[in-house]
Amino acid sequence: MNVSFEYILAGFIIILVLTTTQVYSSQLIERKIADWEQSSGYRTIESLVDSILMSAGEPSNWADSSATPIRFGLASSNTFEDYGLDPLKVYRLASDSPNYIPPATIRSLLGISSTIGFSLRIIPALNVTIVCQEPGEYDLFVRDLKGLCVPNVNVTAFLVQMPFNPYTSLVPVFSLTDIEGRAHLTFSPQGNSSLVARVGQSDILALGTYPNPSNLLLTVQGNHVVSSTRTATFAINSTTGSEFGTWRQVSSRFVKLEGYTYFAELSLWG
Repeated sequence: MNVSFEYILAGFIIILVLTTTQVYSSQLIERKIADWEQSSGYRTIESLVDSILMSAGEPSNWADSSATPIRFGLASSNTFEDYGLDPLKVYRLASDSPNYIPPATIRSLLGISSTIGFSLRIIPALNVTIVCQEPGEYDLFVRDLKGLCVPNVNVTAFLVQMPFNPYTSLVPVFSLTDIEGRAHLTFSPQGNSSLVARVGQSDILALGTYPNPSNLLLTVQGNHVVSSTRTATFAINSTTGSEFGTWRQVSSRFVKLEGYTYFAELSLWG
């Protein structure tokens, strides 16, 4: 009787030890996976991209000086619109900016390990190309982020005599893209002129200029061309290096810059 009890007790202890070991091993594996996911950005990239695009950073007006911000964020402090970015902050990510912030610095400000690759792209949501067929005759083409033609896009275009005089009354030409994403625009020929066009579909707005690309410091507000401190269209690609690794995570959002729609994409890899 005592021998049987000892066997039962020994069996119970063995089962308890095995069960405890299995639970501990499972928890250890889960912690390892969680650590890997966190280091790779798997769990954090969605909150990280929102932090970049919805936070103004610290100080909130850091774009007004040449100093590097304490905390990185691109949101404008003067708007209540979600994903409304400050163009001055975004421009500091461009390599030709006098107060350029390199991608490695951004990665450090975000608390991302230097062993993790980092890329932040901000590009127009619609790609607008304008071709001059002959004086006063232009073809405008609209394509989406995949390079596909976009029909039924509203086009408002202005032919601007250069140098730009803000007190000149400009008459816009209105059009609509066809099934090939093309709109033909006709103006009275003018010497030394540039074309500025606003295109829109639903709440997505983009700008196009001719010549392409252009360094025109102009934009369209309402049905008027106004001066701008930045070029009409620009793209940001802040990347630490080639995107190579055993894993890669990507998150993206549509954002607004001065009323126009851009596509922002954050990538992490390692």
